[in-house]
Amino acid sequence: MLIYKATELVNFAQGDLMMLGAFTCYMFVVWYGVGYWAAFALAMALVALFGAALDATVLRRVIGQPQFAVVMLTIGLGAIFRSFASITWGSDSSRGWSRSGASARAAAALSRSGCCRV
Repeated sequence: MLIYKATELVNFAQGDLMMLGAFTCYMFVVWYGVGYWAAFALAMALVALFGAALDATVLRRVIGQPQFAVVMLTIGLGAIFRSFASITWGSDSSRGWSRSGASARAAAALSRSGCCRV
């Protein structure tokens, strides 16, 4: 409710943007070996810039349109973001991360960064 009052948009893609931020942080830590806190700040900045660009180019154009159009647009954007995440980071949950070694690399990277004990 608070976000609707601030933006005048019912945005069903907000959780998907947070998912992109989490996967981006994961990518920086595991794939590129960036420290956790630096990766967290970098991912937050990148997703914030992406969200601002999305707001300026797409979402602001539908203000004043019927609410159904806004809802359908944000649901569609969420589907695009989930598809992008699936293509980029994979979606095969049956094999798990440990088979590829990603969870071991993530645990090692998190313990090196000092953010938590694994």
